[in-house]
Amino acid sequence: MTSLLAIAAISLYSIVRPAVLPLGDDSDPIYCSAVVVEHRLVTASHCLRVADGKVRIGGEVWPASRQVRDLTLMYVEMPQRGLVLRRTALRVGEEVFVLGHALGEVEPTLRRGIIAAVHADRVWLDLELLKGMSGGAVVDQDGRLIGLVKQVRYDADDNRITEIDTLEALHQVLGLRPITSSPIANKAARATGGDSRIKQRTRFP
Repeated sequence: MTSLLAIAAISLYSIVRPAVLPLGDDSDPIYCSAVVVEHRLVTASHCLRVADGKVRIGGEVWPASRQVRDLTLMYVEMPQRGLVLRRTALRVGEEVFVLGHALGEVEPTLRRGIIAAVHADRVWLDLELLKGMSGGAVVDQDGRLIGLVKQVRYDADDNRITEIDTLEALHQVLGLRPITSSPIANKAARATGGDSRIKQRTRFP
């Protein structure tokens, strides 16, 4: 018997799947994804370093338009609306889902986890990813976009955690008014310079 959690995941995958596109094409695959949100196309900036600053999807080539941290908006208007951007703040413990083209596969892979920490300049997710999921969509239980896959961080004991940019950064790269940040979080970021304790080793998924 299919559980309610499985039914919810199946439904969410069908909703989010059309908005997650693989970069490159058959002759020049790039192991990264791009996401359609509000008629615009966004990907991870480090994916563009691999793609020579341009996105190639199905023979079309689009240059970058705006960059905020590891998020890059492409200079193109998509015919489909794609995902809806979340407008409210993130909460630790929320369930999240990631869809990305792992290992260069045509169909995206679905992963599930929770928000482990919300910092002023980054968000950590407690879930495991496969290589090639960079730039994939991170959505909440309602299928609203909260970020793109950025990187995996490791501590000295080889524990790992997935990192994405903040929801504010996603608003900024899309040219929207960012949501209000926590004064406490901002104060902490200024005091620490935004440094992470889990920074011994990083890897792009």
